[in-house]
Amino acid sequence: MTRVLLNLTLVFVLAGGCSADDDTGGRSGAPGASSDDDDDTSTPIQKDGGAAGKDAGKKDAGKPGKGTVSGGGPGDTCESKSISAHSTPPDMLIVLDKSLSMAPTRWAPSTAAVRALTSKYQTLVSFGLEIFPAGFTCEPGILDVPLALNNAAKIDMSIAAAIPIGITPTAQSLRNALKFLGDRTSSGDNTSTPTFVVLVTDGEPNCMDDATPDPPKNSIEAAQALFDAGILVYVIGYEIGAPGEPTMNAMAMAGGTDKYFPVENQADLEAAFDKITEDVVRCEFDLSEVPADPSYVRVTIDGDTVPLDDPDGWSIDERKITLTGGSCATLKDGSSHLLAAKVECAPVMVM
Repeated sequence: MTRVLLNLTLVFVLAGGCSADDDTGGRSGAPGASSDDDDDTSTPIQKDGGAAGKDAGKKDAGKPGKGTVSGGGPGDTCESKSISAHSTPPDMLIVLDKSLSMAPTRWAPSTAAVRALTSKYQTLVSFGLEIFPAGFTCEPGILDVPLALNNAAKIDMSIAAAIPIGITPTAQSLRNALKFLGDRTSSGDNTSTPTFVVLVTDGEPNCMDDATPDPPKNSIEAAQALFDAGILVYVIGYEIGAPGEPTMNAMAMAGGTDKYFPVENQADLEAAFDKITEDVVRCEFDLSEVPADPSYVRVTIDGDTVPLDDPDGWSIDERKITLTGGSCATLKDGSSHLLAAKVECAPVMVM
């Protein structure tokens, strides 16, 4: 099933008052525009990497049109103008423990939860997968599946080929994650892609490079290094128990997420994944240009108008539009949605 993707191009059609003489047919939802053209101003949130959304932006960009609309004085003219808004999907690397202790009762529900996560959100998040250990003992994880949108099938195939064996080289696997992801700290222009590591493990690190126990120093430092590079680390501990909780919490705190998610079964895992994904997927769109008056902007989800400055609507600040509350939750529910926005020729009234 296709689903909503947030790295789209939204098309905002700007219009002012127009005279009755200007009847060449604009795209502003004006009385002089045809009903067929009205549909073209709505840009769907695409499910295939945003290509169609970008094409939609290109279709109207730089092609001013004129139409007869209400709201203008005699002799006033207007030209429609497109501006785009973009939201970048976050990168999420799942670092999955397949040590021998995961078999058989923990491996099956863990992998089922990973499959459910990536299938549900693969158009919202660029997923990657690192399974550890890579060998029979302390070989750290390798990048089994590079980060990309629509990666669920590749992750499923990689999981299907994995067999739980070996012990738990957490520290070096987290260090490898940093190598795979690179330094994601912003250079000051806020262009870095939001990036996250989700560690799923059923036990404390127990390989040679974590020689300092209670808690294992090197794994905590590896989580800290990821955080220092602009990468948050979420920790999910499967049936950890009280003795292992200080280590799990220490890694989560070092990784910038305060405390770990304790889970006991597949349902707990899926709930933890959903909560993490809700945190990392954003409902913010950077505008290439700011509408002069936000009250004239109509934002719709699946054809329903979303109110401005409403707890469940949208807001605008500088060059950024943000969906809030229920409207944001709708876009992140894993279903397919159509998000559209345009500037009307009169203030938008929500009934």
